[in-house]
Amino acid sequence: MRVTRCAQQAALDARGEADRLGHDRVGTEHLLLGLLGDAEDPVETKGYDDERRLRGLVGLPDHGPHAIRLLVEAHGLTLETLRSAVRGELDRPA
Repeated sequence: MRVTRCAQQAALDARGEADRLGHDRVGTEHLLLGLLGDAEDPVETKGYDDERRLRGLVGLPDHGPHAIRLLVEAHGLTLETLRSAVRGELDRPA
């Protein structure tokens, strides 16, 4: 399976999140945190093809702030608020 650079970086960031939280497995929450980390690009997209495809799917122009960031902010949240909420859920006992 071929994987884009963005997907590879998100997976690495997810592993880092799991490590920081002391988890021995990467779950969907960690993957979400990895994706949110890539959305930090404050001014321009990094020019990756998958970012341009995502922007097209949600009706955004092919340049500007990261599509994930725009979607999060469109729901009245910030990336940090969403990250904190996800980390809070991961810290809760099962």
